[in-house]
Amino acid sequence: ILRAGGFAAAVVSPKGFFLAEDVGQNAAIDKAVGSAILSGVDLKKTALMLSGKVTADMVKKSLNAGISVIASGYPATNLAAEAAAAGNLTLVSL
Repeated sequence: ILRAGGFAAAVVSPKGFFLAEDVGQNAAIDKAVGSAILSGVDLKKTALMLSGKVTADMVKKSLNAGISVIASGYPATNLAAEAAAAGNLTLVSL
């Protein structure tokens, strides 16, 4: 359960959800992606859901992992949108 002051990230795959929380959003992403990898998930068939704003670093990290979709209920930075477009990543945010 997400507590105040923390972030959540989830890798959504045909094998299920891989949810992680941390005080840092990048660390939460690393934990969720790592959990999915350890479970044998093909990250090319996944999406990443975030509980905070999307930055260019997060887009680059997702592209490096093979993830092609990021969704967040918070806005993405302009640099994140540019990085997503350049990497052919689908970015869904407010």
